[in-house]
Amino acid sequence: MKSIMYVRWEYAKWFAGKISRRPALEQALFINIQGMCMMNGGEFVADEPNLLDMADRLGSTLDDIRKALKNMVDRRIIERDHQTCHIKFISEQTDKMHKVSESRRIAARKRWNANACNPDASAMQTDANLIEKDKDKDKDKDKEKEKEKNKGTKRAQVDYEDPEIEMLLLMQDGWDTAWNAWKENRKAKGARATKYTKTLILKTLAKRPDEAVNGLNEAIERNWTGFKWSWYDNSNADESLSMKQSEDMIKAEIQREKDEKARKRAEADAEAKRVFEEMRQMEEAERAM
Repeated sequence: MKSIMYVRWEYAKWFAGKISRRPALEQALFINIQGMCMMNGGEFVADEPNLLDMADRLGSTLDDIRKALKNMVDRRIIERDHQTCHIKFISEQTDKMHKVSESRRIAARKRWNANACNPDASAMQTDANLIEKDKDKDKDKDKEKEKEKNKGTKRAQVDYEDPEIEMLLLMQDGWDTAWNAWKENRKAKGARATKYTKTLILKTLAKRPDEAVNGLNEAIERNWTGFKWSWYDNSNADESLSMKQSEDMIKAEIQREKDEKARKRAEADAEAKRVFEEMRQMEEAERAM
């Protein structure tokens, strides 16, 4: 019998099912038997070699494995016919897979027989398919040409969301050249300029539109993938300030931002762990009752 690569399995059904309230060994044994059923077409043979293998996998004894299996069979979590064990939902999905596979096999045989009986029709169908593929290729080429044609007109729609910002920046001499150069420089560094990123940069540059072109040129020269006016001011504040000092200041500011993000992430993780622990304690209290 064929193995199945995956099964449809929902957390809600697990937590609502009988197995979720069984001891840890039974739950672990159930998951391992489920995997064996998936590899063996929906069946697991509970003979001594397989049970010994399960005991070795789970760090248990053969007697404990037999007892755990018997408990699950008694509670109808697992179905057993002599030495052959089944899990109902896996058996159902395995049967469905075999039915689909069989229907596809029959359909493929019908197509093969039809082509064998009428080779001319098969050849005509092949030619028709090739013609259809050529038409699709031509359509794709036309779409690419249309994209290139509209690339310039769509630039404003993609890059500018605020008409006021658009007007302020487009009025600056050399703006288009500097803006396109900045995007190409960012792309060359592997930092894709997303719509959100461009919106933030444009808003920042629009605060000082007269210096926007110089700001972008400075960013390109210093290999900045982002831009802040504080970086620009620091790099131009003192002519005697070395480039390394300026870069160190910018790196320090970037590091501070990263540390702040890491701190917030750690707080969020701690809160999530706290909530999870409270839920676990509530479940244990319910079980104790």
